[in-house]
Amino acid sequence: LEKMLPAMSVTILDLYNVNRLTTFYGPSLKAVSDKFAIEDYSKVKVRTIDGYVVEIPKKDIDKGTLCLALRDDVGYLSVDRMGPIRIISQFEGEFHKKEDALFSIYWVWQLIGLEYIK
Repeated sequence: LEKMLPAMSVTILDLYNVNRLTTFYGPSLKAVSDKFAIEDYSKVKVRTIDGYVVEIPKKDIDKGTLCLALRDDVGYLSVDRMGPIRIISQFEGEFHKKEDALFSIYWVWQLIGLEYIK
């Protein structure tokens, strides 16, 4: 993906890494979808290693704010570091699970598949 699509960077206080200021790199979900999605898709179904599934509507993908993070400022994301791919979005300040739950619904880790649905 890195060789095929431009990368974006997202710098956040990573709540899953003790709120350490972390910069993530990878293509936007929009760029991936523009290149690989079926025509006229309405949403993408995201699957993770543990079987978790979330559906992301095209309107949210088209905003271009969701990053398919492949690496961070330490290196490529391994499974023990929530890889091989995480979906994250820019977030200002410290993240609070309860108050920001709606914002974080698309933040998934250990992503293994995308399925585009009409």
